[in-house]
Amino acid sequence: MNETSPQPETGQADTKAQQNRPDVALGSPEARSEDKNANTNKDASQPLSQVPMLSPVNWHSLGAYITNELRRVWRELRLTDALMIVATIAIAVATIRYSVYASLQWQAMDRQWQQMIEGGGQTDRLLAKTEGQLAQSRAMVTELNRQAKATNDLAREAKRSADIANEALIRSGRPWLGVVDGSLKAINAPEFSPGPGAGGLQLNVPIALTVKNFGTSPALGVVVDASLFMEEIPDAKQWAERFEQTSERVCAMADLGARQVAPFSKTAWGRYIFPGTAGDYVFKITYSTPTLKPGTAPRVVGCIVYKDQFDAVHHTRFCFRSSDWGQPLGSCPMNQRAD
Repeated sequence: MNETSPQPETGQADTKAQQNRPDVALGSPEARSEDKNANTNKDASQPLSQVPMLSPVNWHSLGAYITNELRRVWRELRLTDALMIVATIAIAVATIRYSVYASLQWQAMDRQWQQMIEGGGQTDRLLAKTEGQLAQSRAMVTELNRQAKATNDLAREAKRSADIANEALIRSGRPWLGVVDGSLKAINAPEFSPGPGAGGLQLNVPIALTVKNFGTSPALGVVVDASLFMEEIPDAKQWAERFEQTSERVCAMADLGARQVAPFSKTAWGRYIFPGTAGDYVFKITYSTPTLKPGTAPRVVGCIVYKDQFDAVHHTRFCFRSSDWGQPLGSCPMNQRAD
């Protein structure tokens, strides 16, 4: 019977082997690593039937053990490693804080974006509503302009109708003066005397005429003025211009005669002629021109100035002519107008 010599336990052999290795210090990380490997190999070499069952975890003991281990590791760390750990922890904390801040900021931005989207929708609705109101306002303004234009047209038409009615009333109720046909005549034969220029003559002739009021109201401040026109000018255009100049000069003299009363006086110059009545006028006309000849046909150009009851000034222009002073003077077809 062979006797088997007892085998040393693996842990003790490993401890002895470590003791025989002068380069490995007891309790160092290398030694602990070797112990751990040895224990692992020992457990692996045992049969499953010999592996002990796990006991329930004592969390308090486990926490104390972890705390002690952490303290031991911290005491064994070098300064640079400790600083690196502290810096890493600080960076991690800062990163976590930044992540939290960024998340909060993103949430705030998201809420603001949602609010902006909602505000944009409200703005769009408000703009649509405002555009509708503007369209209604434009339509209202267009309608108001149309009504204003129609009102202005009606007012303008009413004013025109009122002016026409007023003018018709004035014309129907105003005085109208004119020279009675056949009343203008020379009282005496004309007298010729030497006039200006070589061979020129001056004509002096007394004229009588009758002015009648053909209107329906009195004519106030009636003034009559007249002159002779006996120019013999071959050019018809030049003759007509000289005739118009004479007519304008006679009316200007009549206007001047109607204003000869002093400005401070309220009395109108001239006579009154009531509706349907007439007034006789006699005045002496003096006419001279270098080309005047005794056989020239006479033309009497005159103007009547008067006022109506509304103090409006009116003029009646007339013209009479004859082939000879001994013949009656009839109206000529020019300078026959009234205002």
